[in-house]
Amino acid sequence: MSALQREMVKKRVILSKLTPDMWKREHNATINAFLGPVDTYPCLLTAYIDAVSGLELADAVPYGSVGEMVYFIRRRTIVSDSEVVEQQNVTVDSFFAEIQHGVVSGRHIESLLRIMTGVYVPMFFRNTTWPDRSVWLANSKHHRDISTYVNITRCSSRLLLHC
Repeated sequence: MSALQREMVKKRVILSKLTPDMWKREHNATINAFLGPVDTYPCLLTAYIDAVSGLELADAVPYGSVGEMVYFIRRRTIVSDSEVVEQQNVTVDSFFAEIQHGVVSGRHIESLLRIMTGVYVPMFFRNTTWPDRSVWLANSKHHRDISTYVNITRCSSRLLLHC
């Protein structure tokens, strides 16, 4: 894996307490495994600051609570011009088509809502291959989730116990 591809990942790890000296050699190996061949790579890469060990890069969500976490999710295949193309390694050109990344911080429900409404919902509704009934059900479920979030927010701001 080239240094340029690793740098594309490192530049997107934006954590408030991250300093350049926290990057270790073993982090390069973890990034290489994530960007590597299709049959061996993990689909998820997370980065967070651990109070004891510093910067952690892992192929799973952390067990405990962390204040901030950057995630990278890699597709197993790329769809290009209506055909499926198997990718062996992530290249500089395929990085944005193959990897989704973001930050979850602070108030996790708000972060999840931002990701859902800003990323997944538009991607889902742009897909014209789904049957109308499936789109309708997903839209209904999404609106229920948003109303639940609004109720949780109202309850937490007023400290109501009868939500």
